[in-house]
Amino acid sequence: MEISKFRILVHAGAFLIGILSFSVFVFLQSSHNSSQEKSFSLVSPQDSLALAPFSVIKPEIIANPVSLGKPETNKISDTEQKTEKNKIAFLKQEQTPPPETPVVSASLSKTSVDFGQSSVLSWTTKNATECFLSDGMNKKKIALNGTETVTSASSTTYTLTCLNNQTEGKDGPITEKSVTLTVNTPKTPVLSVRLSRSSIFLGQSSTLSWTTKNATSCLLVLGTEQKNVALKGTETVSPTSSTTYTLRCSNEQRGGKDGPMAEKSITLNINSPQTPVINLHLSKTSISSGQVVVVSWTATNANHCYLSSGSSMEEVRANDRRTLSPVSSTKYTLRCLNQPGDGKEVVSAEKSVDLTVTGSGH
Repeated sequence: MEISKFRILVHAGAFLIGILSFSVFVFLQSSHNSSQEKSFSLVSPQDSLALAPFSVIKPEIIANPVSLGKPETNKISDTEQKTEKNKIAFLKQEQTPPPETPVVSASLSKTSVDFGQSSVLSWTTKNATECFLSDGMNKKKIALNGTETVTSASSTTYTLTCLNNQTEGKDGPITEKSVTLTVNTPKTPVLSVRLSRSSIFLGQSSTLSWTTKNATSCLLVLGTEQKNVALKGTETVSPTSSTTYTLRCSNEQRGGKDGPMAEKSITLNINSPQTPVINLHLSKTSISSGQVVVVSWTATNANHCYLSSGSSMEEVRANDRRTLSPVSSTKYTLRCLNQPGDGKEVVSAEKSVDLTVTGSGH
């Protein structure tokens, strides 16, 4: 009878413990997020069933009453943690708006300049974190807003490249803006030089004349000497020897910048007059007193000739003749000069012939 009572008490206690364990299990399950799947119970479901009513109590249970034990914890694996972080990052990306594209404005104070001149490049930006300026040859980092004076020897395109880089070193959108500076290349001077006579004799002169185009200044060079001359002009020259005249002109630009140059030369030759060639002839080399004789002559390279006999002299033509009747033996001399124009240099030649007169008493 006492044993039956004991069993009844044991069954009743087990039933109460099972109900208590199940209630705790349900409460803990409902208090956690379903995704975390963390729960614990004082008694596992298997133990609860084991303690269900009308179960047969094993001797070891009686000897070792049911223990509530420690709650079990379901740990999250590394893979699950990474997945969770990726989900958070994805949600942040969805919430963060994309970076805005930079807006770049660029202009030149003068889009066209002459060689040697400069222009001012100005620029402003919006939504940019850094900018670069390139002229096709060199590239450098610049401020987000600014100005710069630019000078180029030829037409150049300036390109501004601006970026909107994000945090964590990620590249953002890029915008480029280009402006072109046109450089008007100076034209090479065109020269014309001439002489009224390219060949003269010593003492004569010639007129040097010149004209230019696309020139700003000119020099006239005469051997080791030079002088400034007008862009168009004339000059009378009378050198003592053959001379080369050089006209040197440049097309300098504003600001004192050197421009293209050109030069043209012309030579004035000084000719030496040729020596006269004389042919003097007597029709007879000996005559009697009272007879006549013909004196004839020709001369080349001569513009002045003089025929003399004794103390008399007359100017004659270069090709001529005379009929004479001398009373005594006479020596005839023809002297010819070659003096070109108004030249100062003179060359001469002479030739003589002797006439014998007999019966003259001499």
